[in-house]
Amino acid sequence: MRLLIIAMVNLTVFDALAPKVFASTAPPLDRVAHPVWQWVVFAVAAAIFLAIARYGVLEWQRRGTPVLLLALIGGAIATVGEPMWDIVTRLYMFEKGAFTVFTIADRGIHLWAPFGYGVYIGTTVYVFYRLTLSPTTTRRTFWLACGLIMGLNLAIEIPATRMSLYEYYGPQAFNFTGFPLYWLFSNLPAAATSGVVLGRVPELTRGWRALSVLVLVPSFFIGGEFFVQWPAFAANGVTNPGYLLSYAGALLTIAIGVTVLRFLADLTVAGAEETTKVPTGQDSATAAAK
Repeated sequence: MRLLIIAMVNLTVFDALAPKVFASTAPPLDRVAHPVWQWVVFAVAAAIFLAIARYGVLEWQRRGTPVLLLALIGGAIATVGEPMWDIVTRLYMFEKGAFTVFTIADRGIHLWAPFGYGVYIGTTVYVFYRLTLSPTTTRRTFWLACGLIMGLNLAIEIPATRMSLYEYYGPQAFNFTGFPLYWLFSNLPAAATSGVVLGRVPELTRGWRALSVLVLVPSFFIGGEFFVQWPAFAANGVTNPGYLLSYAGALLTIAIGVTVLRFLADLTVAGAEETTKVPTGQDSATAAAK
């Protein structure tokens, strides 16, 4: 019910602000992508992606489900959403001198991006999938995992923003390092949601249904970014945005993100508790009779 109310408010407010959202500060079109760092980042991201993919194959053989492998691929597919929120949040991947893999809405996406997306999203999906299935998961475990994934996000974004590859331009709230920190509260729930759903509905990971992961992961991530970040999208996208409006949008985004994470914590711990539920009373008698 909480998420339904948030969704209804999201649609109503974003629809009212939509005419202003696409008139914003101009991106730094004259910036040139670093000729060396773009290939270093590609090599590192691709190597990590392939290493996790290999581990995903081993997990498939051991556990009988290809969730990790498919989540990696689904995370890479989610890169198609990047140009959409790049426009409304004033993020620009430098196109001059860059090797781009595709262009949407006149925004070119670097070759390394699908691999970076796959690593972050795929890892996050699998972590929360396993947490939801594990009978030992507690709320403390859930929030510890959230902190670790946020740390991974920072380890990716902070160095990358200093390598002359892309920039969050214009007034940006909580932008102390080149990476606006409120993104942590949308990136995490957007990626974790599909992991929790797959853990709660394990039938989706078996047989041919496992292919649904290729659709669910990018859909949850792209939809989750808009679901949580609509205040920041609207605030950052208006004409002549200032820091006051940017911070207001960012704070509301953080509040929505925390609400979604608390909801996911309920689902994750409930899923873990169900795996350890022992029949009592009449249920025990019924189970014994069987």
